[in-house]
Amino acid sequence: YEISTRDWSSDVCSSDLAAKALALVRDDGSAVAIPEALEQLRDDSAQAAARLGRADVGGTTRGILQDLVTGLEEMLATLEANEFTHASPLIETCAEFADYALGSFSRSRPIIEALSDLMTRLQADFHFDPTATTVSTPLAEFHRNRRGVCQDFAHLMAGAMRMLGLPVRYVSGYLLTQPPEGGPALVGADASHAWVQVYCPGTPGVPTDGWLDLDPTNDLVPGTGHVRVAVGRDFGDVTPLRGVIRGGGRHTLSVGVTTRVVGPVVATA
Repeated sequence: YEISTRDWSSDVCSSDLAAKALALVRDDGSAVAIPEALEQLRDDSAQAAARLGRADVGGTTRGILQDLVTGLEEMLATLEANEFTHASPLIETCAEFADYALGSFSRSRPIIEALSDLMTRLQADFHFDPTATTVSTPLAEFHRNRRGVCQDFAHLMAGAMRMLGLPVRYVSGYLLTQPPEGGPALVGADASHAWVQVYCPGTPGVPTDGWLDLDPTNDLVPGTGHVRVAVGRDFGDVTPLRGVIRGGGRHTLSVGVTTRVVGPVVATA
């Protein structure tokens, strides 16, 4: 977008706001992850949208200003998504992850088809085994042994796609004990569950916010049977419980979760 400095532009969105957005982009087009700057830009963009609603301008000018505000909002969303293209404490970068993902991607293949194929391969190639890993098991070890839990499946899918430059968020939540569509319970029910969200805005079939949910443990696109609680870079950002047990002797911990629908099911984007 060309940023105009004509007087009417200051009614809605100053050139300073555009400069702030552009300052968060490196020369090669990648984004600079600066949480404080992104938060300020988010506030400024919201104020600009509000001023647009009050601006006393003609139809053509209003259209130009609306395009500018929309462009800034899209830029902000992309900058925020960029945080999820990098390695995180529990999802390291590894060339082997990229090699695994490339088995599903090609230049001519639609991204939804490639993502679905990668999810299906991961579910087929790796085995759900609650005794194989712990929260501290390195992702590379899961990749090598091919046995683990939903956290490992989500971490590996996120790591593989991040190696290809795709923004991917780790999702923590729960599954309904009995799926709303009927049928057998999904793998990971009766405990906390994990899946991923991939940022692919403008892709047909993807929600308007650009984030597509994928559950590699069950090889499906989550629906009303998945209850999302939080999103982050990896499990460490969104662990559902955190604490320390103190006392003498030996300890064992058992966890069980039962979820049920208490009202009408409403699907949301």
